[in-house]
Amino acid sequence: MKLSKKGREVLYVTNGVETDISGKVDIVLSPKFYWIGKGEFRVKKEKEALKYAYSIFEGKIPSFENISFLVVKEDDGKFIYIAYNIFSILEQLAELGISEKSIGNIYTAQTEFQIEEPISVDSNRDIVKIDGIVSEVPNFSKIDREIVVSNFLTENQRTKYSLKFKGVGEEKGKLFKIASLIPIFLSLSFGLDIWQVSKAKEELEKEIEEKREKFDLPNTSFQIESIKKRYLAIQKEQKNLREKIAWLKNEKFYKYGKISELELSPSKFYFKLEMERDSFGNSIKTAIQKKSKNAEISGNGDVLEVKF
Repeated sequence: MKLSKKGREVLYVTNGVETDISGKVDIVLSPKFYWIGKGEFRVKKEKEALKYAYSIFEGKIPSFENISFLVVKEDDGKFIYIAYNIFSILEQLAELGISEKSIGNIYTAQTEFQIEEPISVDSNRDIVKIDGIVSEVPNFSKIDREIVVSNFLTENQRTKYSLKFKGVGEEKGKLFKIASLIPIFLSLSFGLDIWQVSKAKEELEKEIEEKREKFDLPNTSFQIESIKKRYLAIQKEQKNLREKIAWLKNEKFYKYGKISELELSPSKFYFKLEMERDSFGNSIKTAIQKKSKNAEISGNGDVLEVKF
């Protein structure tokens, strides 16, 4: 276990928190600052489980840019995953009046609240742990909890799971300085290589002209684009027709009788089915309506006509 520096204040940070900091403090972040997920894999160590982090959060995080991961072993083969953007976290803390210089270590509620019963954040919010996931929830019942967050954090030791953030501000500054030099570099590069670009352009135009004459191609890109669009439209129509035929085949309507008429075109899909029994009608209608609820179905005895 990793202890806070002796005498260092521990502060739980969430929405609406009021800060009055003197000296360094350890921060415990509300679950509102990061994403939490669970995974079960055939590995034993947290380091081995880390390689699965992207798959845990795929589709749940808008962007993986500047995202880091923390893995906490819950049980054999079971892990809790935390995804966080330390740049965003430090910016949010700064808005609350907590500068990077005043931070000792940063932890998450997920690792620091090993609890069985809810504990109180304030009169309106509780910290709870459900199925291994620590969450901050409204206290609708207005129950006065025996334990409050500040007391719990003061009386319990910190874990080893602190977030890495030292030097992040300086790293961001370096990136900005490097980025600011790019326009100068580009202008020099373009100045030195402009003659190469010009030469390459002439050679490319010459090659294009030779190919155009050899294969009797249209003279303008507009004409080429027009031809391309026409063939793409034809390809789309053909694909649509093939899908309709495939649907007829996959539904195995031959089990119910035979298709005596079939009309297929980009604007029309019609077939007539002569059923062996009238009782097959409901099964066939169900299959047709699964494909399209707007299908027109009409029948006369053992003959069914379908139009999409």
